[in-house]
Amino acid sequence: MLKNKTGFISFILLLLLGILLFWLSFRQIKLHEIILVLSKGNYEIAIPVFAISLTGYWFRIKRWQLMLNAIQLKAPSNQLFASLCVGYLVNYAFPRLGEITRCLLLKRTARLPVDKTLITIIAERTFDTICLLFLSLVAWIVYADLASDFFSRQIWNPLAQKFSNSIHFLIFIGAAFVLLALLIWRLRKISGNKMASKMEEWKITFLNMLNIELKSLFFLYTICIWSCYLLMTFLWFFIFDESSHLQLSDAFLVMIIGSIGRSIPIQGGGIGAYHFLVSQSLLLFGIPLLTGNALALVIHGAQSILTFVTGIICYLWILVIFKQTPET
Repeated sequence: MLKNKTGFISFILLLLLGILLFWLSFRQIKLHEIILVLSKGNYEIAIPVFAISLTGYWFRIKRWQLMLNAIQLKAPSNQLFASLCVGYLVNYAFPRLGEITRCLLLKRTARLPVDKTLITIIAERTFDTICLLFLSLVAWIVYADLASDFFSRQIWNPLAQKFSNSIHFLIFIGAAFVLLALLIWRLRKISGNKMASKMEEWKITFLNMLNIELKSLFFLYTICIWSCYLLMTFLWFFIFDESSHLQLSDAFLVMIIGSIGRSIPIQGGGIGAYHFLVSQSLLLFGIPLLTGNALALVIHGAQSILTFVTGIICYLWILVIFKQTPET
């Protein structure tokens, strides 16, 4: 019961955070203004963007196959693709639950053990996080002046102003204390022996995955995945005249900041966090806040549509194809 309450509290806190960030992003925008900007968009851009997005999915499942093969597990590409799409769909409502869903679906379709496939996903997430940190460092170096201005103007200065009020400071400390208490409580629920056993198992599996025979192909797939993200971001710039002059290098910084927003475990694919960070980052390139918010809405909304469509189709495919296959 307590565990369910803790999960529910975390769910609500993250949802409130997303709503707050969404409000901060659009509080200065009038509804009719954003509708007017959206009505002028060239939505034919969505066709190549969707094609590139699906290509990125393909590169991701091919890389996942390499990780599975390294620990003597095999699954067809179509089953990996279906589990990936359904996992993304589940993540929209319940962040991080999609990873478990991917494993459960692979158990049903390919008879792969959940604990093994989960470790590959954890390793995949860890590697992607390292890539994001590395690319963030590159972006910080290349755009040192812009990054510094973004940090001071959008993070440090607002925090300094808010915390100049003692009540705001106390609220922040209280929220941080609650989150820390929840984290400690969850860690204490796992016994020391169980934690050590799981860590040792993860370590062995992870080391096995480091022995991937085709390391060059693994890194090539990774480069292709991030290249797809970059091209998708760049192409979306051409949906509005006000942003069509932006360069591929500008898309790199927006992609990094947007990826950080999406990585925050907020419902709806980082809703609120993504819109706030992307619209603010576009200000660095002279894009008006109104256009930046419209662009963030389009990018996030289009990706959400693709996630829902592919997720539902793949889930129905799994139900139909494997409905008479008994689980073991």
